[in-house]
Amino acid sequence: MSLNVGRVLLSTVTTVGAELNVDFDDLLTSDYDRFEIDFFNVAPVTDSRYLYGRVGTGSTYDAGASDYDEASIRILGTTNTPSGFSDSTATGFYLTSGNLMGNGSGEKAQGTLTIMRPNVATEFTVMYWTTIFYSETPILINVRGSAARTTAGANPSFRFTLLDSGLSADANGFAADSIFKLYGIR
Repeated sequence: MSLNVGRVLLSTVTTVGAELNVDFDDLLTSDYDRFEIDFFNVAPVTDSRYLYGRVGTGSTYDAGASDYDEASIRILGTTNTPSGFSDSTATGFYLTSGNLMGNGSGEKAQGTLTIMRPNVATEFTVMYWTTIFYSETPILINVRGSAARTTAGANPSFRFTLLDSGLSADANGFAADSIFKLYGIR
């Protein structure tokens, strides 16, 4: 085992266009205490999509009803008034806090997702994030959120996906040049 301390780059994914998911399969190992995924320039091919996350094992992601609890606060650039969003019956969690992302010029999402101790079988996998993006309106939105897997278990994999406004899987995926960087932290 390496003695690297601090933030270690484990994987980078840059989309070429129309990827339905961005997966980090079995990379959340017990070699690290937590993980951070920085994402830049993230946009859907099709306008009005939610950025959504899930954990799992291998290439299987937990997506059952009530698999996650989520709570977030968002501030809309037009109001400066925070509003809350929560969901305890979720099949994943919204990194965009229930707001739809746009795909117009400059309507890109940026942020960081932190995943705490995902390989401890006796604990719930807990995550928190900051996302800044323009909605499809466009309105600048700042989101601070958290989510937890509702049952204890090791979850060495993470998936970013997009949902349409009807909460179905997006058929067109991520636009080209969406960048995701996974870091392990000791």
